[in-house]
Order: sequence, then structure tokens, then C-alpha cells
Amino acid sequence: MLLSVSPVMHPSPRRSSQLWTRLTTWTETAHQRAMLRNLDATALRDMGIDPEAALAEARRPFWDTAAR
Repeated sequence: MLLSVSPVMHPSPRRSSQLWTRLTTWTETAHQRAMLRNLDATALRDMGIDPEAALAEARRPFWDTAAR
């Protein structure tokens, strides 16, 4: 009995680069939002950031990177 083996599909270098960029962006976004979540209201106000806006930003999922 002969078994048919399909060729292994490798992603193109461009596709791999896009995936790496997306993963890096998601990691950085998650880290930045965690740091934002840990700042108190006084520190946020000192930087000119509304605490409610910071909390809303920190609650967004890491994959939600569209500017608001």
C-alpha cells in the first residue's frame, strides 16, 4: 500500500515577517497596558492623562491596537 504525503507548506518570508511584527506589537501592547493599569491616579494626572481614560485603555484586549 502506497501512502501519499503532501508537501510541507512553509510560509513566505513576507508572511513570517508580518506574523513576527504582529506578535511583537501584541506583546508590547500588553506590557504597556499592564504598566498603565499599575499607575495611580496622581501619577496619571501628573502626566496629563485622565485616570478614567487610562483605565479604559488598560482594559482593552492586547489585540485591539486600533487608535481610538
